[in-house]
Amino acid sequence: MQLPPEVVAMSECCKCGAVAETYGLEEYLERVERRWPRRNGPSVRDIERGIAKRVLRDELADAGSIRVDGAVTALVEVLTGDQDGASAFEWEQARHDLRHHGVDPDTVIGNLPSYRTVHRHLTECCGQEAPAPTEITADRGVVAAEDRIKKLVTRLEHVTDKTLTELTTAGHIPEPGAVSVTVQAECGVCGEDHAVETVICGVCPTQTSTTPPTQPRQ
Repeated sequence: MQLPPEVVAMSECCKCGAVAETYGLEEYLERVERRWPRRNGPSVRDIERGIAKRVLRDELADAGSIRVDGAVTALVEVLTGDQDGASAFEWEQARHDLRHHGVDPDTVIGNLPSYRTVHRHLTECCGQEAPAPTEITADRGVVAAEDRIKKLVTRLEHVTDKTLTELTTAGHIPEPGAVSVTVQAECGVCGEDHAVETVICGVCPTQTSTTPPTQPRQ
């Protein structure tokens, strides 16, 4: 649905308020507005993605999509942008996916508040002060890296599943089962392949046994 001009004009705040009124997100927005200034509250990016997720879910459901959750997860990552950014192909693929589900991409993308819009809403419309920056620890870096990889894996699973579905519909292949993607990396200690989550944590599985530690490879 397109944001009615009268709703945007009558909204007591910015585009975020208009979106909340149009999609019934007032309660969600009020909740994250209260939590944002807190030390462990959601980030501006978290709120941006939270709004996008709810808008896309509503649009896809209204269009009659029966695979809402998987489609929303992948679309949010592309349309709000992750730390690695989305390629031109991924962006066009997202627009194609929206059209495929019966949603006008220009309208729904135009309805999504940007990072700057969300930040302006929190600081100007709500009068909130940004939370004090916290020390970036090694643990937080590991969590962020693992989260980034998980998001990329989710996106790859969605694109793969969609491609296989299209091939099945066209009669080129039998209908496949569930799609899953596993990422492995070579451990710098033992030289064996392990799940990337294990490698990121910096703990070699072979060192948990009773055998003497393996010397790092030169």
